[in-house]
Amino acid sequence: MKLLPKLVLFMILGCIIAQPLVAETDVKEAVVKIYTTYITQDYDEPWKTLMQGSMSGSGCIVAGNRILIAAHVIADHIFIQVRKSSDAKKYTAEVEVAAHECDLALLRVNDDSFFCDSQPVDIGELVESGDEVTAYGFPAGGDRLCTTKGVVSRVEHTKYVHSSASLLACQIDAAINPGSSGGPVIKEDKLVGVAFVVLIF
Repeated sequence: MKLLPKLVLFMILGCIIAQPLVAETDVKEAVVKIYTTYITQDYDEPWKTLMQGSMSGSGCIVAGNRILIAAHVIADHIFIQVRKSSDAKKYTAEVEVAAHECDLALLRVNDDSFFCDSQPVDIGELVESGDEVTAYGFPAGGDRLCTTKGVVSRVEHTKYVHSSASLLACQIDAAINPGSSGGPVIKEDKLVGVAFVVLIF
């Protein structure tokens, strides 16, 4: 099984209320790391649970003091924490809505101090082939924010690994590492997608 980390998710983003344009430095302040503790159910014996595990991902602060992430990052969660790149403190987060079919979710942090010194990222338009974009995220095994630049090579319907649904996606040539999944993809300081990878067999 080979990972091809070159897909960027575009779905539902236009439904989120846009905020005023923010500077690139503010985009970095809006990117957060997600820490998820989960327990997977045994569907053959539903009265049993499998071993507890943990994973990390990335997300982005959007309008309404919400965090947009990929839904697979919080699948089967029992506890979620978030942390900004400029702050060592972790804050408890809750899932406000999860759309597993399109692999998107919104988190809520009840402590308003988490959003101090951060501005929500404005939602942009759907990109086209040849557009330059930047992917932001926290690669697995590290706590430093990583950015990679790439060019959009195609926009088409793709089968999502998380739900097996065939939905709109965009392929770029920027490397997206494990842990960066769910992080924002930015064009001209606007959010145009959420990063994820696809499995190639």
